[in-house]
Amino acid sequence: MARASISSQLQIIKTALNASTDAEPGKRRPLTRPSILFDAKAAADIDIDTIFGIALSGLETLITTEERFRNYKNDLFSSQSKELDRELAGQEENKRINSSISSYLSLLSGYLDSHSALKTVEYLIRRYKVHVHNVEDLILCALPYHDTHVFVQIVQLIDTGNSRWKFLDGVKASGARLPREVIVQQCIRDMGVLEAICNYATPVKKIQPSKHVTGFCTAVIFEVLGLVTVDSDIVKRILQYVSSALQPGARGQNRGQNQKAGALMIISLLSQKSALALNVVKSLMLSVADTARAEAKERGDLQWLRMSFMTIISIVRLQSVELIPKKTVDVLNDIRDISGILSGLAKDFNIDNFIAVFLDSLLEYSASDEQCRRTLLSIIETVPMKLDVDRVVSRILTTSMKICQGNVDSVSSESVSGGKQILASISQKYPNESRSAIYRFVKETKIQSKKINSTYDLLCKIIDEHLGSSPQMPDPKLSFALEHSEAGIRKSAVLGLDIADVLREKTAGSAKFAAIQDALLRRLYDDDLNVVLAVLNLKNLSDVLTSPSLIEAIHNVLQRCVELLMSSSSTNTSSRNNAALLCLQQVITNFKDEELYSKTLATMIFPLLLIQSKTERSNMKALELAKELKCPFYKNLALLPLSEKGSEKGSKKQLDQKLERISSANSVNISELAKTFSSSPKEYLPWLIECCNTHELSKTLFFLVLLESLVMLKMDVGQFYTIFDSCFPILKNEWEKLESLGISAEQSGKRIVDVDCEGNLDVDCKGTIDVDCKGILNDLLDTDIKDLNAEILACLFWRLLKAFIAIAPADLSPDMKEKWLSTLQDLFLFTCHSKDAFSKHLKYLFMKCKNPLSRIMLKLLTEEGVPDTVQIETLRSLSHICSQLDESSTLQLLENFPSILVPLSSDNQNIRLAAMSCIEELSPLWSRISKNGKSGVSLHFLGEMLFLIMQQKKMILSDKNILASFFTSLLSSSSESLLVQQAIGKRFNESTKKDILNFMLDHALGLPAHSKLKILSLIKGAGSKLMSSGVESLLNDLLENRRQHYLKDGKLCPKLSQSEVDILCLLLEICTKANSSDEARDFGKFIVEALRLNGAEETTVLEPCMTILRNLSSSIYGSMKPETQELIFRNLLILYRCPNGGIQNSSRDTVLRISLNCSIVEKILDPIVDPNTCSVASAHGKKQKRSVKNQDRNQCDDATQGRENPLLFLSAFLDVLLMKKDIVNRTSLVGPLFKLLRLTFENEEWMLKAHKASSGSSQSVSDFTAHIQQTLLLTLEDICVSIGNDIAHKNVGHKYDLQLLVDHACSSDDVVTSNYAFSLITALVKIVPDEVCARTSDILTTMGKSTVTQLDSQSQRVFEGLISAIIPCWLSRTNDNDTDKLLQIFVEVLPQVAEHRGLSIIQHILRTLGEAESLGSLLFLLFQSLISRQSELSLLNKQWEYEFAVLLSEQYSCTIWLRSLILVLKKIGTSIQDKFKQMQVAMQFVADKLRDPEISYKLQLKEDMHDIQNMVGELMEQVVYHLQLVNSNKKHSLKENIRAVLRTLTKGLPPSTYFNVIKELINHGDSDMKKKALGLLSETVKDLGTGAKLKKKGSVSSIRSSWQQLDEVSLKSYKKLCSSINKLLDDAQEDISSTSLELAAVSALEVLANRFPSHDEVYSKCLKSVCKRICSDNSALSSHCLRATGALVNALGPKALEELPSLMKCVLEKFPAETNKTVDSAIGSSSSVDSLFMSVLLTLEAVVNKLAGFLNPYLTRILQLVVLHPLSFSSSDPKLKLKADVVRKLITEKIPVTVCPLLQRLA
Repeated sequence: MARASISSQLQIIKTALNASTDAEPGKRRPLTRPSILFDAKAAADIDIDTIFGIALSGLETLITTEERFRNYKNDLFSSQSKELDRELAGQEENKRINSSISSYLSLLSGYLDSHSALKTVEYLIRRYKVHVHNVEDLILCALPYHDTHVFVQIVQLIDTGNSRWKFLDGVKASGARLPREVIVQQCIRDMGVLEAICNYATPVKKIQPSKHVTGFCTAVIFEVLGLVTVDSDIVKRILQYVSSALQPGARGQNRGQNQKAGALMIISLLSQKSALALNVVKSLMLSVADTARAEAKERGDLQWLRMSFMTIISIVRLQSVELIPKKTVDVLNDIRDISGILSGLAKDFNIDNFIAVFLDSLLEYSASDEQCRRTLLSIIETVPMKLDVDRVVSRILTTSMKICQGNVDSVSSESVSGGKQILASISQKYPNESRSAIYRFVKETKIQSKKINSTYDLLCKIIDEHLGSSPQMPDPKLSFALEHSEAGIRKSAVLGLDIADVLREKTAGSAKFAAIQDALLRRLYDDDLNVVLAVLNLKNLSDVLTSPSLIEAIHNVLQRCVELLMSSSSTNTSSRNNAALLCLQQVITNFKDEELYSKTLATMIFPLLLIQSKTERSNMKALELAKELKCPFYKNLALLPLSEKGSEKGSKKQLDQKLERISSANSVNISELAKTFSSSPKEYLPWLIECCNTHELSKTLFFLVLLESLVMLKMDVGQFYTIFDSCFPILKNEWEKLESLGISAEQSGKRIVDVDCEGNLDVDCKGTIDVDCKGILNDLLDTDIKDLNAEILACLFWRLLKAFIAIAPADLSPDMKEKWLSTLQDLFLFTCHSKDAFSKHLKYLFMKCKNPLSRIMLKLLTEEGVPDTVQIETLRSLSHICSQLDESSTLQLLENFPSILVPLSSDNQNIRLAAMSCIEELSPLWSRISKNGKSGVSLHFLGEMLFLIMQQKKMILSDKNILASFFTSLLSSSSESLLVQQAIGKRFNESTKKDILNFMLDHALGLPAHSKLKILSLIKGAGSKLMSSGVESLLNDLLENRRQHYLKDGKLCPKLSQSEVDILCLLLEICTKANSSDEARDFGKFIVEALRLNGAEETTVLEPCMTILRNLSSSIYGSMKPETQELIFRNLLILYRCPNGGIQNSSRDTVLRISLNCSIVEKILDPIVDPNTCSVASAHGKKQKRSVKNQDRNQCDDATQGRENPLLFLSAFLDVLLMKKDIVNRTSLVGPLFKLLRLTFENEEWMLKAHKASSGSSQSVSDFTAHIQQTLLLTLEDICVSIGNDIAHKNVGHKYDLQLLVDHACSSDDVVTSNYAFSLITALVKIVPDEVCARTSDILTTMGKSTVTQLDSQSQRVFEGLISAIIPCWLSRTNDNDTDKLLQIFVEVLPQVAEHRGLSIIQHILRTLGEAESLGSLLFLLFQSLISRQSELSLLNKQWEYEFAVLLSEQYSCTIWLRSLILVLKKIGTSIQDKFKQMQVAMQFVADKLRDPEISYKLQLKEDMHDIQNMVGELMEQVVYHLQLVNSNKKHSLKENIRAVLRTLTKGLPPSTYFNVIKELINHGDSDMKKKALGLLSETVKDLGTGAKLKKKGSVSSIRSSWQQLDEVSLKSYKKLCSSINKLLDDAQEDISSTSLELAAVSALEVLANRFPSHDEVYSKCLKSVCKRICSDNSALSSHCLRATGALVNALGPKALEELPSLMKCVLEKFPAETNKTVDSAIGSSSSVDSLFMSVLLTLEAVVNKLAGFLNPYLTRILQLVVLHPLSFSSSDPKLKLKADVVRKLITEKIPVTVCPLLQRLA
């Protein structure tokens, strides 16, 4: 079989090199392995079996979630896979593996956020190297989790090379999470990335992508499409994903629905962003239609069906689809009740475009498809389609005409009948629309049949066939003729009507009559007047058409004719004249005797009464009609003969004569009309005004009549005002219109003659209207109507002005005099507005009304809304007439000087300039008046003030704000203004300043609000000096008006203007800047009133309130009366919950700004807590009664009556308490707040009453209660935290209702409330620690229960904070047993808590208690819980306690959990119940933990080495102790587990550590422990085996290899160990227990000497101690000593020479006798004898081998022993004989024959 490719092998080598390359040459760095679960270095010490086990546990968890994972248990995760090497596998095998990995990762992509999934990925990385061979699959699997740390870990393992994923190198380098925006931008740069994501999210065979993948893909596509210009390349790359998402196989699953929703969204966006190819559009429409059909068949959610339809609708609309493909239509036809669906969509959305296209498509296919026809009929009946009737009818008729003309090759009878059925259905459903559509089709059609000459006959035939029985349609031929496109045919059709037959249809009530009636009415609006004439010539037309319709139609025709005649320059106007004449004739014939229409007819005719040359015949006919009408206004009209035909083409003289005649006729008729009007102006004026709206000529005629009437009328005051009040607004409005069109002032004023000083007309003007009117009438024939009207209006205003002057108020009543002045003002304003056109009018006014005008001008300067141009002209006029006024008017003008300050402070510089000019004119006036001694004492300062103002002229004109700064400097004692010289304020003394201020205020209070505001703004720099009695009265009135109009239902006062509101705000601002406490107390009532809103939202109410909120300072607030302070604070609380956001924010800022005293807060809080008492808590916590004055209480109630929503008020109050941390003596509120808290928790009735009183509250009772409780808890917590360790405040312990918090912290259904309660308890720990500690058990129990339901991060932080506070306090007052009780509380609730939540809780508890001490206790409790639940301890690792213990211990280093394991074993050792079950669980846990490579890793790095060694020693001590317990109770299975633990414990330790641990155990006081330690040492060293054996295992770590060659540290430890053993031998006593201990020690020395031969001094000492015990009476001890001696001699070699004499003495002297004795007693068959002799032989072997040269003194006896002793040749024990042979041979080899005589003899 072929091996893996060369490239893959090279890639593996490269990866391996990259993973282990040394950072520095010559310095080897630790071996690392790629991992996502472990550190790279730690992962290197974990073998494949461990990783495999972890992966299997993760896979099992995944299988419980998704059964499809089971397919991979025997594939990728089979036990055989552990031996797999991908580099050695063949291509086919690798291909299979890649396929399996790809499908697995695709399935895993939905679960990668779980820890179990990562466990399996860890195995894939270790075993299959997916980060090398399957890079793209791994990236795509993790990409949906791009914003997680897991994704970063995976990317950091991958070498992207030059692939499309190279952009991930940034993540790899930085370790930062990858935002989706980066992915989107990369997709835009490299469409290959987008394609890869789309392909991965596309279902393939049995692989369905997870919802995470599809959701991520959809989001990326959506964002990409939103940022780029969509082209075919992008569409091609995402089309497969979109199409697959809509396949039926993807439905029925939640992730399929999500994918489908995403696909529909993408299709809609694609349609919007780009013009797609036709085949793409067809494909998408068909896919979406299939989806809709499937949803309909499955009877799924209607929303999905509607969404699918809306997607199709979007495609049709955005892609401009004209015809839906037949396949798509067929699919849509299969959907049940498609018409109902479309009808529903049509109600909610605009789908007219789709309906039109769908109808066209159904029409197209209905000829050959019965289903399409049925669907079309259903839609016609169900879906509103008025806009599409024309389209459908047109297509049906077009098709029918083609069929009739033979232009269609083959037509079935079904298609013909189908068309009839559709047309009939439409006609029945939409009769009017269908009829209009048919008429429109007839009008527009151009088709000519080859077989039938007349199109109308053809259409008639079609309609007869299709709608022959329809009651809605008249004779088709007639109908079509009336709608024909040619005017002649329409006229012929009208003339051919049989009116008698039509009236019979009317009598019969036929619907055909309505159709004919509509057709005739349309013909009256026909474009061709000949057709209109034909209709008008019909007999009994009024019987066919309703009178209002006929009048309106005739009126329309008349207006058309007049407009055409007026605008036409052609002489061919006969048809128009005829039409107009016929209209008039018809009116005369039918309606002249009906009073109901007389007014309407008179109004229609009115513009025609003014004769013009183009419309002379119509004018004459109109005059005849006017005479015949029963209209009194027309009764005196004169009739003139018509001009001869052709006169318009005559000579110039004839034309002039004609024009003269027409002018004369108009003059006569105008005079007659004027006479009639003058006889009863009140009667005719409203109607004439109404006539003006019909035509421009109507206005001209009305103006002429009015102009003539003003001459005829001898008007008194009443008559004048009758005409003036009615006409002046109209004339003024008309003038403004003409002015906007750009009329010429010269043109408009040319009919006005100059006036002399008496006001008489010039000599050129005869003084009668004949002169003026004659010229105007002559201009009527050759002047534009608008110019003519302007001339007439100028004359009218002149006549009105003269008439007005004629009724001067010399003898008028006061009321009429006031009205005359008002009229004068109106005329003045109007003439000023159009000064150029009315200069003569204005000059006349000045001459006749000088003094009244001066007063009016002053008034105009102070009124609001006067145009700038008028103000400027008024100031100029005032300046002009100043010198012409008499002394009285001059003095009055000076007294009103403040009025001129109003325009002087204007924003408009031109107005300021005009005002300054006026002031300059006033200064000489003042000088003149003062010289005459008539200035008066009150104005003594005026001259100086005028001078100062003129001195500042340039600055005032340049900056509008200078004037205010000027008065600030002038009136205030100190001014900081940089704009005006400070010396100005020194020009007057304080008394004069007061006079100036009073003068300004007195005048300002009498002005309109606008001017009042201007003057008050100018002098507001004077501060609270402005608050005179008059100003206070003004402020009080404004506040009262505000209250009456806006804050009460009666609306008793008028609405405040904006200027009044601004004045109110200005005065309130001054109130907030009081200069003294007395002023502040006086202004308090205004501030309280201004803060009232009562829910009003008008700006008028809000602005004063905002002014107070912005300007109220803490000092002003503190200067007010306590009662006022309470009222203000109460109002601020109400505003705190105002719906207006600006008021809310400002009230909050104000509350924070002012200084609150606790007494004010208590006054508000006490009634809330206990409504039946008025007691408040004093600063010292004692309650004392305070009587509240009725007056103050009533004031408080009135200030807030009807405004306090109890819920909102209480909520605002608590929010302020929480926010306002600087309340004086805030700690005294603790008691009342706890009382209120108890009310909210325990008094539901109280809460219900509060909620009921708050009828406008949108919150439920529970929501409100929760909010109140939470705010209270937060406030109390904040107060308690501020108290902290302050001893002075700790003497209030009785106020802290701790039991209430404990009882309700867990019972509350609201998580937030519980958290706040716990937080408060945390704060109370520092204040009342003893009380908290007394209830610690209850608190912790409550907390434990709460952890079951409170899983959010905030709850975790609160929990941790409380634990951190309460446990240290509690520990200082309790013992260790209580710690176990605490932990037991949380162990009991752990099964109900999520794993990650439980883990974090326990970790924090342990951290607080001390992890090293408390972890062991917790593990012990977990093991106890496990045992209490399980009678049979099987599958321990599946129990939640065990799993949690493992997970928890993984969070700590070995230095922590080793100590905890020791504590667990100690607790088990002292336990009484279930000791051995506990031991079994513990040993299993210890065994699992000892597999953790952290210990060895840390020991290698020498981190905490000493501590770890000590802990391992303690752990081994405990394990040995438990082994001893097990041995005594014969628990064999448990014994094996413990021994396995001991072996495991030993394997992971380096030699130095192990030797130190054994040394410590040997030094233990218990002899049994010493023996166990020595036995363990012997066993461990024996198990090490030889170096070859170790090498053969292949899995030995670097730690195990260190046993082969001890380093310096290990040798040092080894020596200490040997010294300890030697000391143990030296200190041994002569008793049985000591003998067994000595035996173990000697055996250990033997093993050590054999395993670690050395010439070290320590062996010499050991040899000496061992040799002493060779002669022991205990044969076993002697035997072991002999063996140990041999081993030591072998190890020491020549260095053992020192002990040779004593050694040989014990061997040669003691043992022969002993042997003989033994032989004699046992006859050589004793096993002990054999063992002893074997030991002797072993010793002699070592001695001969190492010290042969020094044995001469002992050689003979040695030879006797090995040659002559009977056991040397024993046949019973071949081993003895064999060993003796070895010794003898060794002697012969090592010792020369010449040395020993016995050897010579033997030789």
